[in-house]
Amino acid sequence: MINSNKIIKRFITGALQGNFFGLIVTLTGSYISGNSEFIVSRFNNQNIDILIAMIVWCLIGGIAGLSSLIFDYTDWGITKTTCIQFLISYFPALAMAILVNWFPFKLDSIIVFSIIYATIFFIIWFISMKSTKNDIKQLNQKLQHKKF
Repeated sequence: MINSNKIIKRFITGALQGNFFGLIVTLTGSYISGNSEFIVSRFNNQNIDILIAMIVWCLIGGIAGLSSLIFDYTDWGITKTTCIQFLISYFPALAMAILVNWFPFKLDSIIVFSIIYATIFFIIWFISMKSTKNDIKQLNQKLQHKKF
């Protein structure tokens, strides 16, 4: 059974990561494009634009965080589980990005978004895997030193 505290924790952790990476990507994109505005105005009010962006980043990250529960409740291999988690989190992120008009609904824009999303996803996945391996290594060391 899934613990509600675990669900809340995963969603909040994912939302914070989504906000962080959304901010970094937006600032980097604005800098590279030479745009002096934080993001392209959609509502003629940059404060509303930023608020909506932060909500969407939180939702994207929160969904990705929730989808990580698949690792806890399946006995699938790491590759299969990672691919399924990616798909579960990617499609809602793509839909939200299109709905808020972050890019035109064209193949090349979708490809760029997909590359950025996949890169961020796998950076977070890699860091999580390293952290988990380190935790397991420390637990094994403690078990080796403990006398039964």
